[in-house]
Amino acid sequence: MGATGWSYFVPFQDDVQKALDELREKVFAEGRYEHPGSFDADQHEQRLAFLNSVYEKLPPGERRDHALQFVDAAREAGNQLRKRKKPRPAKNIKQLLRQCGESGTHSIIDIDRVSLTPAFGAVSPLSPQQLLDFFDTEQPTHEMLEAWSKRVDSMETAPLYERWQGICVIVYENLKPAEIYFEGCSGD
Repeated sequence: MGATGWSYFVPFQDDVQKALDELREKVFAEGRYEHPGSFDADQHEQRLAFLNSVYEKLPPGERRDHALQFVDAAREAGNQLRKRKKPRPAKNIKQLLRQCGESGTHSIIDIDRVSLTPAFGAVSPLSPQQLLDFFDTEQPTHEMLEAWSKRVDSMETAPLYERWQGICVIVYENLKPAEIYFEGCSGD
């Protein structure tokens, strides 16, 4: 499936770990994550339509026959996934993470701690120099982070974080901390 990027703004509090824990609980309670065993029938139908359009453009012959077998196999796999029994809804984050396994939740729920340096399963703060490089200030506003979150990272620059990691930034309003911004990428 691939990893999913995510971002959140939460009210500021001095304890960033507590803010992270509360956000994870909120996302869990609201069900804003990839549910284990979920199947997106609309997405599957779109992909089948695409595969079928590719098949129809192929000239008659062995390659076209093979492509038709692939489309039929994908359709059958989707039918099997629709019938699959879904796990019971998780009662807590720990149970949810166990159900999701290596696929993760594709949300902040996959991140469980704050670290001073980038680490698996953690968010880490941007350095003062990074803040200056990205925002020309060490006290970025909500609007600055909102705009920055829509960026497309260059292939020539090193990523800010790897899969299953993220960043956190203190957001300012009138030169006072107002929010915490969390951004990262998780799931497989």
